[in-house]
Amino acid sequence: MAIDSLPAKCKMAFKLVREDKLKYKEVAAILDISVKTLEAHLTNAVRKLRETLADVDIIKQHSAMKQKFHA
Repeated sequence: MAIDSLPAKCKMAFKLVREDKLKYKEVAAILDISVKTLEAHLTNAVRKLRETLADVDIIKQHSAMKQKFHA
């Protein structure tokens, strides 16, 4: 899963905000970081997830094209 590839703090921040639906202040307190640092972790998490998912999509497209030409 793409989320598992995230650094520990980014993954925890992402899961607490997106899955557990906690507020930024709550998550920042749990992780003992500022809200600004939490926002930076979330920004990094979303960026890394987009990159990972884009890479997976490119691999799938390449594989589909390869199968099409070798069929």
